[in-house]
Amino acid sequence: MDFRRLRYFVTLADELHFRRSAEKLGVSQPPLSMAIQSLESELGVALFERTRRSVSLTAAGQRFHADAKRILASVSEAALAARRASEGEVGQLRIGLTPSAAFNRIVPSILRTYRERFPIVEFSLSEANTPAQIEAVHAGALDGAFVRPTDIRLTGLVATTVLEEPMLAAIPSRHRLAGAESIALSALKDEVIILRPRPIGARLVDRIISACEGAGFSPIIAQQDAPQMTSILSLVAADLGITFVPASMASLYTDFVVYKRVSDDVLPPALLSFVRQKEAASPTLAHFEAVVAQQVAGSERQ
Repeated sequence: MDFRRLRYFVTLADELHFRRSAEKLGVSQPPLSMAIQSLESELGVALFERTRRSVSLTAAGQRFHADAKRILASVSEAALAARRASEGEVGQLRIGLTPSAAFNRIVPSILRTYRERFPIVEFSLSEANTPAQIEAVHAGALDGAFVRPTDIRLTGLVATTVLEEPMLAAIPSRHRLAGAESIALSALKDEVIILRPRPIGARLVDRIISACEGAGFSPIIAQQDAPQMTSILSLVAADLGITFVPASMASLYTDFVVYKRVSDDVLPPALLSFVRQKEAASPTLAHFEAVVAQQVAGSERQ
């Protein structure tokens, strides 16, 4: 049984008139009559009662009419779903982000814009530190992720820079330097500096140590078991030391922590990148990357 004969049957069942049905289908009456006869022969039942003046559905025709319309509607829906999937309008998209990524404006703006444009895509977010996000992208568990670049391997991945922002010194609100407009890095030479564990942020740790040495001192490093920058800020709020964070995180713990620009500009900038597998080219991911590019271009113009 083919869809052409089903379509011919449904049209005739709706119109109950051979000439009007043929005109609606864009065919002549003989092919329409032959298609209906062939369908009835295949089914082994009469679908229509025919007289010289009228055409009507038999009981079998009435039942078959409802089922045939449902079949044709399902085929149309399947075709539409396939087209939408090929165009990235439906499907699944799994995006990861580091906890610090959500504190700058551009990432929430990207996520909101994509959601507005593609509301029926099954969209999920996963939060973890950068090494975990990158490994998830490598493994195919995520389609892409917003990460803070580290020494972890990016082989097989495409990385797009989303944002570059200054690093600020985060110090307890009762610290002796809390009232200063900005501070020199050398002023922190006797302070305990709390940094992330090396396996999570080796590059940042090394660059901060290098900046301190360039300012003339070897820093007193306390590497706590706090894997996230938000956790480290809670330690600063408890007066256990100082740290350095991206400027976008300066809204956290403001009752207990103050954020200061380092006046000699020796701290490395904080980078935020979007990574995906090189071979990952799904339409949904392509649309997401287009939103990322648009938002990045917009932020650069501001």
